[in-house]
Amino acid sequence: MEFLFEVQVILTHKNIKSNSTFRRNDHEMRIFFHAISCLFVLILYFGASASLEPQREIPLKKLAFGSCNKQRLEQTVWDGILSYNPDLWVWLGDVVYVDIMLLPGYFFPRSLTYIKGEYDYQKNHPKYKQLIEKIPTIGVWDDHDYGLNNAGGEVKFKADTQKIFLDFIDEPKESPRWDRKGIWGSYNYGPAGKRVKVILLDVRYWRDPLGDTKGDILGPDQWVWLEEELKNSDAQINLIASGTQVLPWDKPLQEKWSHYPIARQKLFDLINQYKVPGVIFLSGDVHYAEMLKSDLISTYPIWEATSSGMTHTCQTQSRGLCGWYLHRFATSTYHVSEFFYDFNFGTIDFHWDAPEPRLDISIRNENGTAVVVTEIPISSLQPTDKKIEGENIPKGYLEAPTGEFYVRITALVLCFVAVALPSYCIWRCCCRQKNHQVRTEHSSTKRKIKKED
Repeated sequence: MEFLFEVQVILTHKNIKSNSTFRRNDHEMRIFFHAISCLFVLILYFGASASLEPQREIPLKKLAFGSCNKQRLEQTVWDGILSYNPDLWVWLGDVVYVDIMLLPGYFFPRSLTYIKGEYDYQKNHPKYKQLIEKIPTIGVWDDHDYGLNNAGGEVKFKADTQKIFLDFIDEPKESPRWDRKGIWGSYNYGPAGKRVKVILLDVRYWRDPLGDTKGDILGPDQWVWLEEELKNSDAQINLIASGTQVLPWDKPLQEKWSHYPIARQKLFDLINQYKVPGVIFLSGDVHYAEMLKSDLISTYPIWEATSSGMTHTCQTQSRGLCGWYLHRFATSTYHVSEFFYDFNFGTIDFHWDAPEPRLDISIRNENGTAVVVTEIPISSLQPTDKKIEGENIPKGYLEAPTGEFYVRITALVLCFVAVALPSYCIWRCCCRQKNHQVRTEHSSTKRKIKKED
């Protein structure tokens, strides 16, 4: 551009006269070179756009996703993700942890300065920097990176945290996500016939308080947007990402969509109303990984892949109790795989050109080795004329464990310890004293017998 401008200045300030057929006066020459300059700018602009846009026209072959990443802990999982080398990385929430736990289940928010600092800390992690330098990255938040554990629309600083989050994932400034009240968004990848749509739901910004079973999760604007996205989708695979789990309703001690049954059913109704093919839910939050499937909510099986625990899991937080807890309180009717509760991330391999096109959804350990693999033929993800059976959820499962619930449980545990521990100590002392007395009497009796002999 600078070169063209210099040529234009030189030619328009000299009186160029020639018998050539290209002889022009100064005014015509100025117009001519302005036109050339504009054409050059357009070529640069559309050429640059063309160099980026075709990436979305190339079919996705490998996608990776994960959640629950404590920025101050060791982050060993990035090596596995980098070796897998996905075409796209999707955050499913808890990118960082910016609140502080006062009691089990009861958290307190931090300042915006602190929040911004922790996001910057994660963005500058050497391994994560390697990822974002070579792999496109999108994502959505859950609660701890939103600002407060299990929080919803009541968080007062959410608009500021939204800017911090979108800046963290390098969301383009022209993206509509900057102008919304909430960070929901969608992205299309691949050509017609091999297209994948990734729909990112914001399950925090507008969510009603826990305990309100008639409440909402997405809010009116996000519902309108989501309906249009599903109605107009021409993708063969529609990945719907949510920070919290969508399918299971029978996990009493964790946060999930079924605590808002009207909103959850509305989501299923939209999928069925517009006969959306290839719906697969992606979720995080729970500090373990699993695969779920429901044949009851649509005319074809709906799958959910949960990957949670990039830096900490149920196992690292409560060694010895994790397996017991999962099998006692987290085994859902829709659970179709083994639990995996070491460090993990999830992947989807798209086999578009196989004799029978399919998806391989995997849960991988920190080294990138697949430990749970589910093969799903794309043909099995098409709407049919089958009658939808529907669910029969007992009312008790709709009640959500709130922060107060965890505080009460903690108080009961502390009271039990306060009573049980002294009682145990007293009992031990009494037993020891009694045993000592018995031994003394026994020794005395033996000495007496010895003397008589």
